[in-house]
Amino acid sequence: MIKLTGVMLSFLLFFGFSHVIAKECHLPEVLSNKRILLEVDLFYQPSNPDAGGLKALTFSGNIISDITLETGENNQGTFQYTRLKPYVAVLKVALNQGPKMSESEITLVCDTPLTGLYIYTQVKGSIKPDLRHNLGSYMITNKIDKP
Repeated sequence: MIKLTGVMLSFLLFFGFSHVIAKECHLPEVLSNKRILLEVDLFYQPSNPDAGGLKALTFSGNIISDITLETGENNQGTFQYTRLKPYVAVLKVALNQGPKMSESEITLVCDTPLTGLYIYTQVKGSIKPDLRHNLGSYMITNKIDKP
């Protein structure tokens, strides 16, 4: 018998209803020259150092810049973006965070063409444990020079 964790249950609920919330929206085909603002849910995982915070992800070619808006911390790396359906996409990220590399996946499900919900999964990182999850909402904008 499979034991469902809170994260698994959230994931199943999130994607089980994605067809309901995502009827009339399409995620971008590419992220180059876009910015995604992430609002991290404060109550999902309070031990997460980003809980309740705002992050700005900017994209140029295959380079990603991850800026924590409260502190100005800026980490850079590479990304791979794949649209699984017009309203669901996965963003795989490898960031340089000091001497260590972090790897994560962000699954996006749109509610409108510019907004939606995301699930963040860190699979390797400088912040332990390696496997961490979070969720929140996002907004896509055109990239600008400063956050």
